[in-house]
Amino acid sequence: MLKSLLLIVVCTIGCRAHQTQPPTPAQLRTAIASGNVASVKSLTQHKDLINAATSTGVTPLMIAASGGNLEIVKDLVKAGALVEANTTERKITPLMCAAAFGHRDIAEFLVDNGASATTKDAKDYSVLDYAMLPRDPKTDTIKDQTLSTSKYLVTKGAKTRMGFDALATLLAIGEFEELQKLLDAAKAEK
Repeated sequence: MLKSLLLIVVCTIGCRAHQTQPPTPAQLRTAIASGNVASVKSLTQHKDLINAATSTGVTPLMIAASGGNLEIVKDLVKAGALVEANTTERKITPLMCAAAFGHRDIAEFLVDNGASATTKDAKDYSVLDYAMLPRDPKTDTIKDQTLSTSKYLVTKGAKTRMGFDALATLLAIGEFEELQKLLDAAKAEK
């Protein structure tokens, strides 16, 4: 009898030790930040994680949009991520995150899936303002990404905080070389 009771206690403790804990929002954020597509796919099966925001309102989709991994962004949206979610104070959206880092492919995907290109944050900055954030002028790739993303957003109705489109903004800040690139690109498309 004592052996049986001891065996039950040992088995119960052992079984509890082998039970897996449910995944946490931090695990999903880590998988997204590291670009681990397989882990993200697995973790998005837990629906409670998909829109789990940090204390400041940052969602997994915002992290993915900032990071530039379109496959992860698609997985999150397919799983039910809110494309119009915004942070608690500043009201930054996933589209603003994609625009800030020049991820045109993600910006296009988010707009195609319901994100508004005319949304503004709590300080009245638009998606286009985020796309035109100052970058290191020595990095042509970043400039090209910024211009490409800005151009796309203008076609979707985005304006800057002051109501200007990308061309007027580039002229106003003296970025004549970038302005010429946009004009040349527009001519080439005709």
